[in-house]
Amino acid sequence: MKRLIIWLALAGFLSPAIAENDAFPFGDPKVGAKLFQEKCAGCHIKQFGDVAKAFVRPDRKAKDAPSVLAWVQRCNSNNGFGLGREDEESLAAYLNDSFYKFK
Repeated sequence: MKRLIIWLALAGFLSPAIAENDAFPFGDPKVGAKLFQEKCAGCHIKQFGDVAKAFVRPDRKAKDAPSVLAWVQRCNSNNGFGLGREDEESLAAYLNDSFYKFK
């Protein structure tokens, strides 16, 4: 019983922190920024002339957090980057923090 009370108290203490997590809780935007520079920026500059234009244009493809991750996964697969799930989430977290601001 004592353990249950401790777990409930701990859950109550942590729940605000959990609720404040961003859309990609397993991603690290700092890691994502490095990956973006290494893997993605060159193509985005060739295609759009400016990295930001790909993400802030009115007809952008990503409309919510899951679609940002889906685009990252699609690009990873199509370009053979070989990124794991955590790196994909880090890239998505970077893009979301920098451009999209989805919750």
